[in-house]
Amino acid sequence: MGQTILRKSRLNDKVLFIGNGINNLTNKESWGNLVADLRQKVGKNEDAEDLISQFPLVFENLLNYGLINHRITNEYELKSIVAEKVKKIESNEIHQRIIEINPAHTITTNYDFVLEKGYDVSNQSRISETRFSIFRKYVDSNSGRNFWHVHGDCLNPSTINLGFEHYCGQLQDMRNYVVSGTNYKTKNYHNDPLTKRLSSLKGEPESWIDLIFTKEIHIIGLCLDFIEIDLWWLLTWRAKLIGQKHINLTNKIFYYIPEKYCGSSKGKIELLENLAVVIKKINKEGKDFYNAVFDLIKPKTKSIKELLNS
Repeated sequence: MGQTILRKSRLNDKVLFIGNGINNLTNKESWGNLVADLRQKVGKNEDAEDLISQFPLVFENLLNYGLINHRITNEYELKSIVAEKVKKIESNEIHQRIIEINPAHTITTNYDFVLEKGYDVSNQSRISETRFSIFRKYVDSNSGRNFWHVHGDCLNPSTINLGFEHYCGQLQDMRNYVVSGTNYKTKNYHNDPLTKRLSSLKGEPESWIDLIFTKEIHIIGLCLDFIEIDLWWLLTWRAKLIGQKHINLTNKIFYYIPEKYCGSSKGKIELLENLAVVIKKINKEGKDFYNAVFDLIKPKTKSIKELLNS
C-alpha cells in the first residue's frame, strides 16, 4: 500500500519536452566555443558565412574537412569533444522547478544528464541502440521516473545527433517505427508500426514517440529549428492522422514561447498551430519565463485520501 501511494504521488501524466533553453540560462559553454574547439581539432580557421547559423551543416563541413585533410579518422573524434563539453553543464534553479512538476516522463533533446542529477538512473531502453535514439530511456530506480534522450547522450558519443547524415538516419528509424514497421530481433518485441498499435497501447511506452501520440506534452525551452527535421516530421505525421481522422488522437501538445519572440517566429507559430500544437505565449523572459511556465503546469498537491481514492 505504501509503495502504491508513493508512486501515485509522484506520477504526473503530463510529459515535459525540454530543450537547451534552460541550460543556456547559466551555461558558460556556448555553441560558438564548441565550434571553435572543433575547428581547432580539424585545423580549419573559419566556416563559410552562410553556414554559420546552421550548426548541422557546420558540423558536416568540419567533419569532412578533417577527414579529407587527415586530421581525424572518424566522426567519433569530434563527437567526443562535444560529449566532454556538455558534461560540464551544471544545473540551475529552473531545473529544480522541473523536479517539482514530478513528471513520470521527461523527453529532452539535450545530450547532458543535468535533468537526471540527484537520481539513480540506468539505461533501460527496450532496444539496445548504438547510434540512434528511438528507445533511449534512463529510469530512476527509486521513483521510476523516465528520462528519454531523443538526440543521443554524452555517455555514448556515437549517439549524439549533430549532422545532416545523423538527422536523416534518425528520421528513417522514426518513420519505420511509426509507419512502416521495424525488424528488430529482440525477443517478444512486436515489429508492427505504431499507427497500427495506437488504439491498443497499454502499460509503459516502449519509445518516447508513443508519448507524442498519447500524452499531454509540454514543449519548453526548445527552439525547434527547422533543421530538426525528425521532430518536424513527427509533428507533421501526427497532424495528418488527426486531419484525416484515421485514428482518434485526443492528446494535446503545448509549445511555450516568450511574447518577445513571437514576431520573429510568426511563420513557425503559424506552422505549429496548423500542426495541431497549442501555442502558449508568455509575457516574460529568462528565468521569469520558465517560472511562469512551470507555475501553469505544476500539479495541485493531492492529499493521502485523494490518492487512496484515485
